[in-house]
Amino acid sequence: NTADWEKIKDQVIAVVEQAGIEVSDEVMEQCEWLFEKDLPITEDSIKNLLEIQDIKSSYNQEEALQYIIEDYEKGVEPKDANMSAFLRKAPTEVLDSFLQDVEKCLQDDKLRIQDVTLHRQLEEVRLKMTTEVTQQLEDMGVQIDLDHISDIIKGLREIENSYYKQFFEEAGVEAVEEQVALLQKTTEQVNSLASMPMVSLGKTLAEKDAQTLNRLMETGNEVKDQFIKAGEAYETMGTEIRKDLGDSIKKAFQNVEDILKDLGLESTEANIRAVKILGYNSIAITKESVMEMKGYDSQVQEMMDGLKPAVTVEMIKAGMNPLDTPIEEVNQMIHQIQDEIGISDEERYSEFLWKLDKKEALTKEERKAYIGMYRMLNQIEKSDGAAIGSVIKAGRELTLDNLMMAVKTSKSGGVDASVDDSFGSLEDVKQKNETISEQVEYYRRVSSSILNKIEPQHLEDGSISLEKLKENVEADAKQDSKEYMQEKLNRIYEAVSHPEECVAFLEANGQEVTLETMMAAEQLLNNQGLRDFFKKLEPETKEEFTHAAEQLVEDMDQDFFSQEFEAFTERVQGYVKKETEKDTNSYVDVSMLRLVGSSLQLTGSLSRQENYNIPMVIGSEVSNVNVTIQHKNEAGGKVEISYASERLGAIQAQFIVKDGEIKGFIMTDSQPGMQLIKSEENAMTKGFEALGFDVKQVDYSLFSGRRPGNAVADGESQVSTKTLLQAAKVFIGTLSAIERREG
Repeated sequence: NTADWEKIKDQVIAVVEQAGIEVSDEVMEQCEWLFEKDLPITEDSIKNLLEIQDIKSSYNQEEALQYIIEDYEKGVEPKDANMSAFLRKAPTEVLDSFLQDVEKCLQDDKLRIQDVTLHRQLEEVRLKMTTEVTQQLEDMGVQIDLDHISDIIKGLREIENSYYKQFFEEAGVEAVEEQVALLQKTTEQVNSLASMPMVSLGKTLAEKDAQTLNRLMETGNEVKDQFIKAGEAYETMGTEIRKDLGDSIKKAFQNVEDILKDLGLESTEANIRAVKILGYNSIAITKESVMEMKGYDSQVQEMMDGLKPAVTVEMIKAGMNPLDTPIEEVNQMIHQIQDEIGISDEERYSEFLWKLDKKEALTKEERKAYIGMYRMLNQIEKSDGAAIGSVIKAGRELTLDNLMMAVKTSKSGGVDASVDDSFGSLEDVKQKNETISEQVEYYRRVSSSILNKIEPQHLEDGSISLEKLKENVEADAKQDSKEYMQEKLNRIYEAVSHPEECVAFLEANGQEVTLETMMAAEQLLNNQGLRDFFKKLEPETKEEFTHAAEQLVEDMDQDFFSQEFEAFTERVQGYVKKETEKDTNSYVDVSMLRLVGSSLQLTGSLSRQENYNIPMVIGSEVSNVNVTIQHKNEAGGKVEISYASERLGAIQAQFIVKDGEIKGFIMTDSQPGMQLIKSEENAMTKGFEALGFDVKQVDYSLFSGRRPGNAVADGESQVSTKTLLQAAKVFIGTLSAIERREG
């Protein structure tokens, strides 16, 4: 009671002063609270209570989260965070408010799965902490709702599980629980590996060929624990350079650049990392060991960069366990999957051209030089390494200029077309656990990394080495290219102005619906697939194209038409590829050519379902005529033809063949166009009669808008594809005659 408190108040003041705490009304109120709760009033109990009260009044949620994140980046997993330190930082009184903020954050579309996992781990830490000290805190008057924390953890786990399941759904496979768990564990292991001490690579160098993600994590955790127990900071496996590593690391490796200079090696980040790892593990530092270490380091980096969830799902689908498969095999599978579902070479080149187009005051020669350097890097990445091998063999530095010279020499026949372990005199430079082919493979990985992020300005200095170029590219790399992505979206919106019709057309013809196929479908439905492309062709190529297109129409009534159509499509794709390789192309040009390529792929796929897109060349213009065969029933069939031009407008024609008779229904959105077609009715009728058809009727009608093609009907037909194509040929001949006469 109050009287008893007054009796001991002077003694309490003495304890407070002895603890070095200022005697204030607030402090004395806290001491009185301890007295009322029958708790001992000592220096420690007073300090602890004041700390809790201070936390309650000054808690900042962002600081609490940042504390965990900073420890995580240093290699300390959230579940291993120091509880006493966290208690001093994080107030428990406002736990509900904090968790509400987390829930709100999880609704943000930009939130990464790593953030979700980190939040979940944070709550698990909080639950562990509160479970251990709940009674003590409750005695001090702080109430903890453990059930609420458990609910949040459960909710976060459900969000994570849903996130990983969606990758299987997008890949078109059932999300089996064990596979979802493997995907999640692989992703979390990759993220955790980036925070492991980089020097742990030295522990596994001798057995690098057998290393797996799981084994690397085991070694990394062992080394990390050693650093934590010793209270030392360390550089992580991830390549991002931290600015808060402390003086101990800087002092330990302050002579790295001198070592590199003595070895005759450039002071690149890759070489510096290799020397640090070798030095820490007491491995002899030589040119050979540096090369071996940075080659191994780059393999691990490639695995960490490549094991994205969408790629990992494809591995799991193929029966591979990324956790227990050797790194080299994992990387090989990553390359294979990226070729199938990743960013294509064409997409990378398009982005580079877009960036190049934004550079001001470039001469034609400068632009050509930039494109040449880019293509050289792309060739190095894709080739068997002859250019790299020849530069190494000559003892020259791997600079852009030297590599370009080697590429030019190889084209003139001066360099062998392949590089392996017996490459010329390089047999003599084989090293322990390191061969020339491994060096070549390392620099190919460097080239690949450069191409993924390069800006035109990075290619201004031809004397720069590949490693230094990679370093510069990564230092300047943007997290996202919002402007370029916006440009891509704008072009997609422009290319797909009738999305509903495109989707209906693709679905009706059994085609996959993607942005690329929708853009291609729009081109076909507009009969514009080859117009801009045809204008770009050289006169000689235009003539070849025109002759081939005319021959295609001429052979429509031949048994080998489908094979000829396939050959024609492949031939035009060759023209597209040749045009794409021209140095004069802008981003807009390449985008158009890529769209033409996509249209040709869709055309080829449709032709296998008897849906043909046939070019018609009239003077300097080319249009598509779409011909769709439908075997309607056992006694007949139907062919649909669509076409559009400035003279005739949009045309939809149907011809039904049954029992030797033919009926026609022709629609157009242009009254003058309809009159022009009617003016050729007699010639068209004679054409049908020459095929043996009895022309019953041909009706005409105006319509507005376009209609997607119909799916091929089920059932057998006694009217052959050849017969229906003959009918289509007559109508196409009618259209061609009008265009040429009126042109």
